[in-house]
Amino acid sequence: MPKWPSISSKPKVNCLHCIVFDRDRVAAFEAIRRCLRHTGFFIVETMTAHPDVDFSARNPRCRLDSDGVLWSLATFQDLTSPDVVTIDNTTYFPRRRVVTAEHFKVELHAAGFAIIEEELLAQGDCDPNQLRLVCRPT
Repeated sequence: MPKWPSISSKPKVNCLHCIVFDRDRVAAFEAIRRCLRHTGFFIVETMTAHPDVDFSARNPRCRLDSDGVLWSLATFQDLTSPDVVTIDNTTYFPRRRVVTAEHFKVELHAAGFAIIEEELLAQGDCDPNQLRLVCRPT
């Protein structure tokens, strides 16, 4: 029997794909590390990209850039954000960060986490995969 929680354990952090920018992701990982005891565990579930992922297939108002930022058409409320961008005369707001599973694991290692269990679940041809991890501080 493993000495860590099952990957299907609740609760888990499943909103990291909602933290878009590197500065905010680094701060989130630092905060999680501070909250954990050295023997604690961090269970995460997040969306990950793969070569065929296509958010615009379901919603043509979205676009995924090469950094894994999912941009969607900005609403009136979004226009006050400093993060909006204009591309081809269209204003977009950053909604998600959907990187590959490998990229996400590199982020975790850089933030001082060791991955002790992982599971990658395919969701469909154009849909992002779900990555589930059990991590601990290094």
